[in-house]
Formats: sequence, C-alpha cells, structure tokens
Amino acid sequence: MPADAVSGAIRAPAALSPPSASAYLGLAMWPRSGWYPVRDLATKTGLLLLLGWTFVFGAHELTASVRRTQGALAQVRKRLHTVNERLFNEMEQHQALQKSLEHARYHDPFTGLPNRRYLMDQLDRALREVRTRRRRRIAVVLIEIDRFKLINDTLGHTAGDELMLQAAQRFARAVEGIECVLSHWEGGQLALLLYAVESPEAAQALAAKLLSVRQEPFTLRQQRISVASRIGLTCIDSGLQRVEEALREADIALSFARRQPAQPIVAYTPGMGGAAVSLVSLEADLHVALDRRQFRLLFQPIVDLRGKRVVGAESLLRWQHPVEGVLAPEKFLPLAEEAGVIVPVTRWVIQRVCRLAAEWRQRLPQAIDFYLSVNLSAASLRDPGLRDYVAQVLQETHTSPRQLKFELTEVGLISNVSAARELLNGFHSMGIELMLDDFGTGYSSLSYLQLFPFSYVKIDRPLVTWTGSERSNNAITSAILQMTSNLGLRAVAEVVETQAAAQALQRMGCDFGQGYFFCEPVEAEEALHQVRTYNGPPAVVPVLRPASGQDGGTEVAGDYSPTVVLPPEDGGSNDDTVGLPGLSPRAGKSPRGT
Repeated sequence: MPADAVSGAIRAPAALSPPSASAYLGLAMWPRSGWYPVRDLATKTGLLLLLGWTFVFGAHELTASVRRTQGALAQVRKRLHTVNERLFNEMEQHQALQKSLEHARYHDPFTGLPNRRYLMDQLDRALREVRTRRRRRIAVVLIEIDRFKLINDTLGHTAGDELMLQAAQRFARAVEGIECVLSHWEGGQLALLLYAVESPEAAQALAAKLLSVRQEPFTLRQQRISVASRIGLTCIDSGLQRVEEALREADIALSFARRQPAQPIVAYTPGMGGAAVSLVSLEADLHVALDRRQFRLLFQPIVDLRGKRVVGAESLLRWQHPVEGVLAPEKFLPLAEEAGVIVPVTRWVIQRVCRLAAEWRQRLPQAIDFYLSVNLSAASLRDPGLRDYVAQVLQETHTSPRQLKFELTEVGLISNVSAARELLNGFHSMGIELMLDDFGTGYSSLSYLQLFPFSYVKIDRPLVTWTGSERSNNAITSAILQMTSNLGLRAVAEVVETQAAAQALQRMGCDFGQGYFFCEPVEAEEALHQVRTYNGPPAVVPVLRPASGQDGGTEVAGDYSPTVVLPPEDGGSNDDTVGLPGLSPRAGKSPRGT
C-alpha cells in the first residue's frame, strides 16, 4: 500500500538510520519499532520537551539556589566568626576588668601592696590553720611611719605617697624570701603577717631588721628626710583569737611604742589590755585637765660654766592627775598631740612662763639676763596664730623678749621646714632667741643651723653621758663644741649628772650646763630662791639642791643644803667642796621632762 494512502499513520523504515535529535525538535528517544500516531507523538514530544526544559531550568535554578544558599551560609559563617571574635574579645576584656577590679579591691593603688581587706582575709585563714594545728605560730606586725600626717600636711599628699612607696619597697626587700604578706594598712602604717614564726624572739628580731632599713634618709622633693618608725607586734600560737582580737593586740602594742621613744619595738603582753583602757581614759581626762588647772610647771636651772651663775631655767610641764598622780611629759604629751589639745596646753605654758618671767625680773634685779625656755612641739609649729599669740602675751605681761627662749628638736623641724622657718624667723625678729634641742641625734643638724636662726644648741644626752669616761667620746663632744663656737653659737650641755662631766665640759669650752648635778627640777619659788642665792659671789660653779625633792611630787630622803664646787685650776679632778655644809655632789638621774 502506498505510503500516502495510509491516513493518520507513519511507518519508520527499518533500514533507515535514526534521524538526528534536531530533526525531531530535540526528541531524545527513538522508538525501537512501530508506528506512532502523529497526535500521540506530538503530545509526548511536547511533554518530553517540557520535562526537559523543566529539568534543565530546575537544575539551573537548583544550582543557583544552592550557590545562593552557600553564599548566604558563608556570610552567616563570616558574621558568626565576627560575632565570635567580638564575644571572645569582650570576654577577655570582661575577665581583665574582673581581674583589675579584684586587684583594686585587694591592693593599694599606689604602692601595689595588698591592702587591709586582703590581709584580714589572709589572717582569718591563717588563724583557722592555727586552730587546726596546720600552723604552729603566726605573728601580726604593725609598722608606723612617724610623722606621716605632718609630711602630708607640709609637703603635700604626693610627698606622703612617695614616702610610703619608698618605705614599702625597702620593707618588701627586707622580707624577701620569708613566707608572709606585707600590706598597706592605712595612712602611714604597713602591716605584716608572718606565717611561720619559730618564737616571739624571732619575730622581734625581724622587727629590728625592718627598723634598720629606714636608717638611710628618704628623698622627697629633693630633700633628704630622716623618718623614724615604730613597731607593735603580737604572736599567736593558739586559734582562740579572732581577726579583730589579733589586730587589736598589735595595735595596742603599737600605741605603747608611740609613747616610748627609747623603745620603738613593743610586743604585746596580756597586761597591756587594761593599760590601753587606762590610756583611753587618760586621753578623755586630758580634755578637761586644762580647765581644772591640773597642769603645773617645774624649772631646772641652766648654769653658766664660766661665769659661775644661773642664767636661766627650762620650764618642764607636769600633769597632776587626780588618780594617777604626777605624770611626766612622756606619759601624756603624745596623747595630747593625738587628742588635739597640745596647742592650748602650749599656749598655757607660754602665758604662765611669761607671767613668771615678768615677776622674777622685778624680784631679781641682779639677774638682768635671766630667761625661761619653753619647748615647742611639732604640733605647736602648725599653730597658725602662735606668733601673734606670743606677741600679745609679751605685751600683756610686760615681758621682754630676751626673757623668753624657745627650744625645738630636729624631730619637730624635719618635715615642717618651710612653715617652721617662717615662724621661727618671726620669733627671731621679735627678739626671742631659739635653741636647737637634742643636737647631734639626726642627719641634718648642720643644715638646720644654716636654715634657722638658732642662737643656742643643746648637746644631746648620750654625748654628755660619754664625757669624762671615754677618750673618743670626749673628742666627739669637743669637736661639736668647737664647731658651735666657730658658728657663733652657744652650747648648753644637758643631763650633766657627775662632777667629772661638768669639769670636762668646762675644760672643753662648753658655755652652759644643765642637769641633776647642778639642780633637780623644782617648783617656781624654789627656782627663784636658787637664782637669788647663787647669782652673786663667790665665782664658783654652783651645785644647787632643793630643800626637798619636788620633781613629780617624789620626796627625796635627807635634808639637802646648797653646796658649791670650786673648779680645779690645773684642769684635773677636784673632789673638794667649799661653801655651806651639806651633802657632797652626787649624780641624780631622772628622765628629762619636756
């Protein structure tokens, strides 16, 4: 049958090769055999084309979608990485801030030492270890830099901080290698917690080592300043004490060290607790002592070793306490400074001395140049109205400025140079002469003689004590006397207690002497009697004795009559005495008042 006669069908010749894909509009499949209706073929071809295009387009879209997803994921990962980095940095900063806050909480910002809170935490832990016998004995040591507040007030807080930094560095080097915690306690105080203490003596030996490191002067604002320190400590070998109790014991020991200049290291003993309560009561009594007229003055004559007469007297303050009895200055003056009553007490002394000086001038016409001296403390130098007050009192009492002298120590001047210089220059311009007390004990005596208008120096106790006993010490005393003479100053030897010392000082050219060999501190009327009796012939070195002991109310056995000692003409020893019959010269020893 002819091919064109067949309607609606197409036969594919078996011998023919399959047509190309493009011939059938991209049909991808060639039938194995058989005829396909044109309509079905077209429909299936369209479906195949649709499926093909859908597949191709879908694959493209899928690929693009995958790529977009991968890009988005990469962006997310990048952002997450950035966020992670930021979080990590913020965490590091937060941790650093926490460490900084923790360090600031437990350390002093300037010295870098642990602070009070840290030491208390460590002390609490150490006490628990003592209770459980994991530690045998610990010790708490409080170190106080003397006159720290004064340095702050005069040189500024920056100088005070620098002083504490230098002191902390020295103390840290001193305890290097020792199991301990050195902390800045407060103000001018450092605290040391010792974890392993063999014995109380070992703790005190370490305390002595700590004191030795401050012997070299500190440099503050281009000034070399010598600063004293004092230490209070307590040893704990049982866990009964709480933190507050242990610190209280060390603080009580430190308070005793403040009141004992000759003993800068004090270890706590059980009996100190009651004594501390007494000190608190004593401080309260100080506030009313002046109003109740419980203070009184004693006077110790100053003798001219060449002219053989009494030229003046040092006024010495005593407190007639209603319960404790007569108290010497070292017992209450530190308390007076702490309690803030030293300024009114000093003003009272100045007024009382000026009234007596004016009265004695009328009653002692032969003692034209007789004077009374008053000790000024470091706190007194900070009294802004002191100069005007002195001028007012001199005018009201009709006292000549030549009848009044002020005594000052290096300790009082050491950190108050600028203010003290202005005040003392003012006194000098008024005609009041100044004495440098305790000469030779510090590092800067010569510079003070140049800075301040001193007219006298008072040779310190050890130098006078040595005189007459050791050749080398005599050489030191002689050199000091020669130097003061070359500077145009007059020298007063303090605490002259033997005839040998008086004679040696006279041979070395010392101008004046003061001490128990000449006269004990006496009441005003007795001092007046001594001056009236001995400020005339004969030309001898007077040895003055009160009729009864009046220093601090203590009675002295025996009836003492005045006796005079004739200086040896040949410079040798002379034990012969002439004058009124009575007791031979003896060495009376007692703490010197202030």
